Amino acid sequence: MAAPRSPVVPRPTQWTEPSGWTWAVSPGNTIFAEDTAGNLPGTSYIINNPTPVPDGVSGQAWRFDSDRDGVGFGGLDLTEPWTVSGWVRTTGRTSDQVLLSSKAGVLKLQQWGTGKVGFTLPLAIAGETPSGAADHSFDYTLPLNQWVQLTWVTEPGRTTLYANGERVGTIDASIPLPLRSIGTKKAGLRGDLDEVTTWDEALSPEQVRADYAHYDR
Repeated sequence: MAAPRSPVVPRPTQWTEPSGWTWAVSPGNTIFAEDTAGNLPGTSYIINNPTPVPDGVSGQAWRFDSDRDGVGFGGLDLTEPWTVSGWVRTTGRTSDQVLLSSKAGVLKLQQWGTGKVGFTLPLAIAGETPSGAADHSFDYTLPLNQWVQLTWVTEPGRTTLYANGERVGTIDASIPLPLRSIGTKKAGLRGDLDEVTTWDEALSPEQVRADYAHYDR
């Protein structure tokens, strides 16, 4: 994820805004997030924009401080296996904080009911289980005001979380990589986000550690 490239961009023709979000069309209301490696740039579909801040892990970072802060991609979810990593500096606690979201699943920085890092399967995927039964939490809570690299490595039926290159734990469940948006209308993250990277493969523990070491922090 790179710094803003333009304050206003044309409305994508095949994109549906996340429920409850609006297309911000006036100058200064829409931020363009450039995809520096692939072909999935994002635009902000929100009332309040995430703010670029100078002290990221690598150059600028995005600051999110409202449930209405978000970035929409409109990408197709990636089936397992996959890996996603991102640097997060959490600045506040709320009941639920979403990193990546789509109809196929949600990656959580703070899971509902536990406050820990996790992920959620939609009820249809979870077999119409009761509310909350599709929520999974790792035994890891993000510290406040510290940069942490989180990495989810997912294979069919199995998801492993790493924090700063070290394995946290594994859960026997998985979701497709959600690529609809960062944040949701009612569960935006609180803090700064930088260097979000995805792979269409499950990285090995050695590869995860090497990716973390690359940043020399």
